[in-house]
Amino acid sequence: MLKKVFIHLSGFVIVALGISVILHTNVGATPIDAFNYFIVDIVSIPWFTQGIMTFVTGFTVALISYFAEKGKDVWISIIFLFVVGFFIDLWNILVDLIPTSLYSPLWIRIIIASVTIFVIAFGVSLTLISGLVTSPFERLLKTMHHKGIPLGLAKIMIEGTFLILAIILGLLTGKLLLQVNAFTIILTLSMGPLIAVFMQKITHKKEKGVMIHATE
Repeated sequence: MLKKVFIHLSGFVIVALGISVILHTNVGATPIDAFNYFIVDIVSIPWFTQGIMTFVTGFTVALISYFAEKGKDVWISIIFLFVVGFFIDLWNILVDLIPTSLYSPLWIRIIIASVTIFVIAFGVSLTLISGLVTSPFERLLKTMHHKGIPLGLAKIMIEGTFLILAIILGLLTGKLLLQVNAFTIILTLSMGPLIAVFMQKITHKKEKGVMIHATE
């Protein structure tokens, strides 16, 4: 169990790093992260950070999932939201220490964002192979699927809703293209396949005894 918890938490820490870096590159984030970013920008209160907003959004999604389908495991996933929110803020502090002049050229930011996509996918794959409770968003996907909505359609509905909200908020702030851009589409389309590849690679290594058995 300790091995599974360690792998699960490690995955969230890596995902938090990826979210922080992607947001700093300003070439486009996921619809959910872009939505959180614009809310924080609009509220503009020092203590209301990206990590806190990530928790608020996740908690709201968890509530929707719980009332739609009384799955008590939703509440366990909220515990992991604290981890993600905390590390997003921690990574933001550390990344902010890096002089922006080092990554201000667009081509450098594109390269960084491209690498970060793989980092996020790897982190998500770790949380999935651990066998522990998934994030509230993945739990909501399962809930919608149990209600008769195909998984693909459910994913489009969730991400589409956040994308529309992010576009509206981005227009209101005048910073739309910072977080809703080409990489928003790239992230949305590539994340699923990349996660599947990483999970296949990791589980294959586990079978050969190269990696810790997360499912023990």
